[in-house]
Amino acid sequence: MGLLFTACPVQFDPDDFIVGEVVVPPDFTGYLTGIGEGHYGDVRVTLFFEYGVIVDVTFEHIDSPGYWQYAEAAAREAFENNSFEVDVVAGATNSSRGIIQAVMDILNQIRAM
Repeated sequence: MGLLFTACPVQFDPDDFIVGEVVVPPDFTGYLTGIGEGHYGDVRVTLFFEYGVIVDVTFEHIDSPGYWQYAEAAAREAFENNSFEVDVVAGATNSSRGIIQAVMDILNQIRAM
């Protein structure tokens, strides 16, 4: 597992976010919350796990709903596939970046388990 980045129209260095392989322990049931910086402030992503599998996700943010919906949709698609490979969505770059930073925070917590 890792993070997948697509082209976006701003200066963005994906190497800042590459973390390598991270495995959720198969017996982990609970939730982890990560925090990133969106366009207008903090983005909180909470992933709920059941036996190491993502079963639900919640988002807290104050970003513009019109842009946010695209970043959230891309993240939900990844999580529904039990993946951390979240795309940067052109036009919603800062919201996407906030989600990715929050996922990085979660990945660091998993690594520490």
